Amino acid sequence: MHTRTLITGLVLWAALLFSAASHAQVAYGGEPTSLQNDKVNWHIPVHSMPSFDLEAMLAEDEVSHEFKDAPFRFGKNFYLGYNLSNSGQWHTLPNGDRVWLLGIESYGAYSLNLTFDMFDIPEGGHMYVYKADGSEFIGKFDHRNNNADQVFSTWPVPGESLVIELYEPAEAIGQSLLQVECVTHAYRDLDKVARDIGDSGSCNNNVVCAVGDPWQNEINSVAMIVVGSNGICTGSLINNVASD
Repeated sequence: MHTRTLITGLVLWAALLFSAASHAQVAYGGEPTSLQNDKVNWHIPVHSMPSFDLEAMLAEDEVSHEFKDAPFRFGKNFYLGYNLSNSGQWHTLPNGDRVWLLGIESYGAYSLNLTFDMFDIPEGGHMYVYKADGSEFIGKFDHRNNNADQVFSTWPVPGESLVIELYEPAEAIGQSLLQVECVTHAYRDLDKVARDIGDSGSCNNNVVCAVGDPWQNEINSVAMIVVGSNGICTGSLINNVASD
């Protein structure tokens, strides 16, 4: 693993819901600060993931996918521990606010997704994750995404590289907690690996079969989920009595 510097002026707990209509984690819109301000000389340290034995992983997948006794694996997990103290770079703005930036790349990845084992954003702060060329981003994520476990996962960002941006207002300096536990390199294209009709495991009924006719409303809750950061399977989104 090694690092390099990119200089540019523009640059769920256990499971993450996976569907075309929802990116699982709630995002609150807006645009990353570093993409709005081309007058700041943004320096983004980029960490490169090491190579791995793809053929060996594909051989393992052939066995598990045949028996369908485990989630369908699509990626390689790299466990890291990158946080606000040991990685990335802070940029202090004229008004006293500051922005932390960290780039991550993994050669040959269809997409990259992140799991944070420390995630606590103060009010007024927020986080975005975007493609290194700035063409696509997810977020914003803020204090409304905090949870008691301080764990958070992101939707896969297409491509081999991404940037994490954390914005911290002057009145909340030093109050953020953020640590990347895991980066997942997708060696399968998630847009192409979803199973088709008739391809479910022996313990499942396909929702389009007659047995599902009385359950059409409930079927709407079924989604693809990401398990363990690098596997996919189906599951259901179930509300609680608080409807939150």
